Amino acid sequence: MQKEILLQALDQNQIQFWEICNKITPENVGFQLNDETPPIGFIFRHIGEALSWYGAIFGLPADSENAKTNEAPELDIERSRFLVEQGFKKIKAYVENTPDSDWLEIIEAPLFGKISRARLFSRVLFHNSHHLGQVSLTLMRGEKID
Repeated sequence: MQKEILLQALDQNQIQFWEICNKITPENVGFQLNDETPPIGFIFRHIGEALSWYGAIFGLPADSENAKTNEAPELDIERSRFLVEQGFKKIKAYVENTPDSDWLEIIEAPLFGKISRARLFSRVLFHNSHHLGQVSLTLMRGEKID
């Protein structure tokens, strides 16, 4: 039952994620709330790269480095979509293949220190939701800032 709960939580996170991120277009990918906030495309790419980073902490192979700039490559919608899709697939497979008894095991995680797998999993969902809120707000109120 524990595995099913984790899978449902991940599934709900994905559903909400794609409801918002499927609204990202070439016309709005560069939108920002102001000149001190990153554009939508950067946030989208960051989420995909962060999913890979979290997966690496779980011991899964990483696909990319964490995004650190607002340069043009982060505005590539298809590359970002690919990274997110791959990240969700890897995390889902990890949940499906991890025994229930392993979720309370403490692992060492960069930035977080010693943390249980279950708590790290919850950070994945929170991270996605946090940035999804940013994307949603920027889609509603943002504009192209030069």
